[in-house]
Amino acid sequence: MILSRSPVTITRGRVAFTAAAAVLTAAAAATLWTHRQPSAPILPVSWCRWGQQGGPPPLSPARLLDTWQLDAVALAYLVPATCLYLWGVARVRARHPVRPWPRLRTASYLASAAVVVLATNSAVGAYDEALFSMHMVQHLMLIMVAPPLFVASRPLTLLLHATGNPLHTRIRNLVRSWPVSLLLSPPAAFTGYTITIIGTHLTSLMNVIMARPWLGQLEHALYLAAGYQFFVLLFGDEPIRWKLSMPGRLALVVLAMGVDTFAGLVLLQSRTPIAMAPHDWGSSALLDTQTGGGIMWVFGDGLMVVLIVLLFRVWTRKPEAVRRARSGWLERARTATFAAHTGHDPDPVASVGTTASAGPRLARPRHADLDDDEASWRAYNDWLAQLNGSR
Repeated sequence: MILSRSPVTITRGRVAFTAAAAVLTAAAAATLWTHRQPSAPILPVSWCRWGQQGGPPPLSPARLLDTWQLDAVALAYLVPATCLYLWGVARVRARHPVRPWPRLRTASYLASAAVVVLATNSAVGAYDEALFSMHMVQHLMLIMVAPPLFVASRPLTLLLHATGNPLHTRIRNLVRSWPVSLLLSPPAAFTGYTITIIGTHLTSLMNVIMARPWLGQLEHALYLAAGYQFFVLLFGDEPIRWKLSMPGRLALVVLAMGVDTFAGLVLLQSRTPIAMAPHDWGSSALLDTQTGGGIMWVFGDGLMVVLIVLLFRVWTRKPEAVRRARSGWLERARTATFAAHTGHDPDPVASVGTTASAGPRLARPRHADLDDDEASWRAYNDWLAQLNGSR
């Protein structure tokens, strides 16, 4: 059956895409405008963050709200990525008018993009070289706030739904390949998170980054990548091979809390300040370093506690069938054996396929498993009928 593209559906998709592009353009233009005192300088464009020898002006509550800079490097990656995501949403809506892409996922992506914009273009980004405490706030936004929102938007699933063969098959094989599976494994995710937190705060790397502002852009990308690598195992229903059980997810969060606590306490008790951009206002460099450690400890662990609560809420709202699914090697072996005999894969991830005429099919709801799925029952009965007919 060939799905026809309704002109109304396509028009709505284009209107949504145009509106989102207008919002992004307005947000970029807003970064060039500020209501401030005449003596408060602002960089219209920052290729490598602040990049001025004199540093930013003294921080005040007013400047915390109205000081903006245009981080061209961050927006150069963020704007195309947002356009690509909205293109995928419009394409899925055109192909599946009955089951369009959920608006909550789109809102989650836009919220993630907004967090990145605030972390790099607002006063947080403007003062991240002058104040270590502000630098720590930026780190928490980039590794613990933006990535979970991005994971909740399910970009890989959207990419599979929006593409057709042969690109669809290539992307699916790449996502489920052993190099990607190794990179997104729990040990690799925890190691990447630990190295990122410890390596950028408790070593001399921070002083090197402060002396070379262009490294700050790479540091931003590192935090976003490490955050996605970690949180895709906790909240993602992406088509990757790793599906952690609830105890496994909780263990991963607790281990990460230990890393945040250790780094925060070491900085809180530090007697050597981190060398930030020179300025003649504010508290001492040592006190600012210790304040950054307190932010890492209190707010970092606080965000992890919120994530634990969200995990429990998501888990308790799922039926028992989903709690049982993929909970151990025996269940995975049973599902694999069933698929080998019947030719039907009950895994919703593997069921994201394509047809020659209709393009990618949307996966079945996650509440169906091997014992409850009607399609699995039909495949099992057909297999029994074939066995009976061959005798």
